[in-house]
Amino acid sequence: MARRVKWRNIGICVLVVVAVGFFVYVAIANSGKDEDKTCRDIKVEIADANELSFVSDSDVVSLIKKRYPKLIGQKKKNIDIKAIEVLLMKDSVIRRAECYYLPSGDLGVKIWQRLPVMRILDDNSYYVDNEGKMFPLSENYNAYVPIVTGHIDKKFVTTELKDFMVYVSRDEFWSAEIQQIVISDDNKLTIIPTLGDHKIVFGTVEGYEEKLQRLKTFYVKGLSKIGWGDYSAVNVEFAKQVICTKKK
Repeated sequence: MARRVKWRNIGICVLVVVAVGFFVYVAIANSGKDEDKTCRDIKVEIADANELSFVSDSDVVSLIKKRYPKLIGQKKKNIDIKAIEVLLMKDSVIRRAECYYLPSGDLGVKIWQRLPVMRILDDNSYYVDNEGKMFPLSENYNAYVPIVTGHIDKKFVTTELKDFMVYVSRDEFWSAEIQQIVISDDNKLTIIPTLGDHKIVFGTVEGYEEKLQRLKTFYVKGLSKIGWGDYSAVNVEFAKQVICTKKK
């Protein structure tokens, strides 16, 4: 009886080995056939096309074909998709690029654009994105973001001010209300709002969440009742205070 069980186990092991070997063989054979598929087209998907228009499908295809003019017609095994990803991410408006093969053998490309949170007006105007990266203005598309002028310290702009502007960009009220920011020599902010004729003396970016909340409360409970045109300045620089300067 024990011998029968032993031979039965051996038989099962042999069948498993044969089955695994067969599947490995099929996989290798199919892999070889798949590698021989020809790329006949480039399919591009812009992941954030509904929000941004810095780059189009045709722009991406042109970038690839300019560097790889003979890509169409090449076999899959001869195409270096990692090199194409590196090429695309060298473009200033592309934050991320992923390349992959479609079942047909064609090249698929997915693109994510840089998300600007402010536009710097300086000797060389440029955008700063939500990661603190600077990139040039586009001839094809203007992003609706607050304008920053005055004393431009690039380190300050791409770190502390960037964090502030990311917060603003995620707040529906403030992203619409903050039109322009003027920076002083000591990196203090004066904000020009969309509504009202006043300016907002904001001070440093330190404690910006509390300052904005204090200012919003004043807008809702104060200016909405008193009137938006009575003051030339609203100061929230000092803790727990809102100091208003009346128009002369």
